[in-house]
Amino acid sequence: MKGTPITRSVRALMACVMAGIGILAASQVLQRETARAETIACFIEATGNWVNPKARPGDVSRVEIQSHCKDSQLLHRVRVKTKCSPRDCTWGWTRGYVERGRFVASFSTFSAHRIVEMQVAGDNAIIYVSNDYHNARRQDENASFRLRRED
Repeated sequence: MKGTPITRSVRALMACVMAGIGILAASQVLQRETARAETIACFIEATGNWVNPKARPGDVSRVEIQSHCKDSQLLHRVRVKTKCSPRDCTWGWTRGYVERGRFVASFSTFSAHRIVEMQVAGDNAIIYVSNDYHNARRQDENASFRLRRED
């Protein structure tokens, strides 16, 4: 055997250095995975933009759902648009929440109080809208629409 033999103390030192490098590498991977898990936890399946390509005038044409974490709490906001001319009408932004597996939001518009429930299955969703009109002469109504994920 050629070369200088490595003493026991040098081998022990090298083992400690290698273990330290391994611990540092493992902690970096763990930090990345924790950050990734926190990012994923800040979104729900309904998060994103949803469109109704077959919308007729007055139908829901678009639903935008945004999610983010604030102080370890998951918050959502949603905007619904209906087919109008020359451009779509909006009900504005409101807070949304998940209830019994559905995404739910409530809107107070000029003409009605509207409850929206959205059930998501992959890149498709069904949205249920209940309209409680302010005008007593107008009958309340319910409608449903099929949407697809745009993004």
